[in-house]
Amino acid sequence: MTTAPRAIVLPTVPPADVAAATAPAPHPRGRWLALARIGWGLGVLVEAIVFLYSVPALFTLVHQPCPAGAICMPAQMSLADFQKLGGPGPAINAYAVYVLVTALAVTLVGATVGGLIAWRKWRDPMGLFVSLVLIGNASSSVLLGASPTWNMATGSVNVPEVLARSGPVISVVGIAAEELLYPALGAFLLTFPTGRFAPRWSALFVLTWIVQDALFFVAAPFPIISPVLYASVGGPAAIQVYRYARRYTPVQRQQTKWVIFSLAWTAPLNIGYSVAPVFWPTLNTPGSVYRMANIAILLTYLTPVTLGIGIAILRHRLYDIDVIIRRTLIYGSLTAILVGVYFGMVVGLQSLVTALTRQTNPQPVIIVASTLLIAMLANPLRRQVQAAIDRRFYRAKYDAARTLEKFAATLRTETHLRELSEQLMAVAQETMRPVSVSLWLRESRKTPVDERPVGRA
Repeated sequence: MTTAPRAIVLPTVPPADVAAATAPAPHPRGRWLALARIGWGLGVLVEAIVFLYSVPALFTLVHQPCPAGAICMPAQMSLADFQKLGGPGPAINAYAVYVLVTALAVTLVGATVGGLIAWRKWRDPMGLFVSLVLIGNASSSVLLGASPTWNMATGSVNVPEVLARSGPVISVVGIAAEELLYPALGAFLLTFPTGRFAPRWSALFVLTWIVQDALFFVAAPFPIISPVLYASVGGPAAIQVYRYARRYTPVQRQQTKWVIFSLAWTAPLNIGYSVAPVFWPTLNTPGSVYRMANIAILLTYLTPVTLGIGIAILRHRLYDIDVIIRRTLIYGSLTAILVGVYFGMVVGLQSLVTALTRQTNPQPVIIVASTLLIAMLANPLRRQVQAAIDRRFYRAKYDAARTLEKFAATLRTETHLRELSEQLMAVAQETMRPVSVSLWLRESRKTPVDERPVGRA
């Protein structure tokens, strides 16, 4: 009896790349770390004070309608909505509780993620900076995007109503915190995840965030603000693309994917919410659920980004973001296609039936037939979408899968050991792309026939 030889493929990975990807970044010590901790503590204290003073003011403010022609906070209902809900009473009280609970939930999420980052990255100034930005952005949710403006004609500053109701000291502190938070957000986008401006001249883009903040403060016309706005957004995006392609390690690329993936959720939600009344005008009637949901959309649209940043810093090694992105692309595209086909069939067939029979009522047969067709198309269409996405976005994985399929077919027919060994090494080289491949075959040990154990009769 012979023992089949065993083959072991040993891919060799460059030691330098492993060290670069796994070695922890050196933590700054001494004076700069102490200053970062002091700054973080003061920043968190200021944000907490402003938040605690602003919550009662917000609760009072949302009980009142926005006067006609006035610039109000998004949380305040228009006079038409206020009257549709019956004025002061249970409905308005319920709306105020709903706004306050949503703001508190968003603040709790941001503060928790920021606190965890500070706890885990207490020796890293970049970690403390990111923590402070997240906590500041979360606590400012009670302001609901309201920012101070300066009236050049009168020389007076228009303070957001929530801050104005909290007293003059809180107004000044709150305005200063809000004005500093915006450029800090730009600096974060330009330095994540390394904590450094690379290339160094990219730090100049922080100036665009400062200029944009100043233009909003003086209430400049939007045609003047828009070029600076596009530069402040497009500049960091282009720099991140450059750094992702040229400078990031594999770990840093995974962290960047988490942030981009979380950002990708905000745009479709906001666009879909904004264009929905174009197709269904009845949604935008006074007192409708759609109008009442506006404040929740404004408050929570950055929450996925906060969670994505937290995962990127704390737990990015636990979850495979590539698998999540791939499945999101596949099932998101599949859902969009199936919904489009379903509504297209229902509308098209109903229009055909109306033209032929002059019956405008929806036909149950059309809905049932469309549903059955969608059920039949789901699996074949999913395979086609998956193959198309793999070919377009995951080419290496797609080619590797095809190579392994061919090798599996070869195993069923090839019997020559040398040919099989060469093909095995070629498959390992093509799919794993190591620097070198070694194949070790253990020699078989043959037992002579006369030495084999013989059972007793």
